[in-house]
Amino acid sequence: MKRLGLIIMTVLTVYVVHADLAINWSNWQIILNDNATPLLDGAKAQLIWSPTGITTTTPGAYNVQGGTMLSGEFLLAETVTAGWGAGAPDDYGLWNTVSGTYTDANVGGADIHTGYFFTRIFGNDGVVYGESFLDTGAVDASLWVFDIDHPGDTTYSKNAVPGTAFETIDLNSNNTTVIPEPGTFGLMGLAGLGLFMARRSALKKARRI
Repeated sequence: MKRLGLIIMTVLTVYVVHADLAINWSNWQIILNDNATPLLDGAKAQLIWSPTGITTTTPGAYNVQGGTMLSGEFLLAETVTAGWGAGAPDDYGLWNTVSGTYTDANVGGADIHTGYFFTRIFGNDGVVYGESFLDTGAVDASLWVFDIDHPGDTTYSKNAVPGTAFETIDLNSNNTTVIPEPGTFGLMGLAGLGLFMARRSALKKARRI
């Protein structure tokens, strides 16, 4: 009997450790601007998992161009902003619900419930140098262990961008911006070197005349 009880406890422990994280991810409440300009359709939005819950809330430039993850981050889901529907205004920075169930495999084998998840929203498609972006506050994943018998109570379904309904938030409020990937800097350097060499060659020719 004791052995049976030990087996049951072990099974339950394994279930808890490897339990899923279920999220209904959308923004239908918060209006988003970028430098006081309404956010148009097609702006990139990302659902991200982080082991620390530390997001880019301090001013500065970060290498998140083209959806690049920062150290320790894992992308759970991605979408683009869209309006209220055909014939309705579409410049509010909203997006339809993206439903997903995520496991340890989605975060590199780490225990998904020891980390946090948050939303990163860009002013455009996330590839423009100097483009504004905003990270929302991180949510403790340990508070949302999915239970298939009680999905309504254990699925995170709150608005992706925290705030009062129909509040307007500016993506540039934290002065966080996108910088190019290292490869882009390399191309910029090569372009600059090419211009320098071309100018040097032109000056040499001018001196010979």
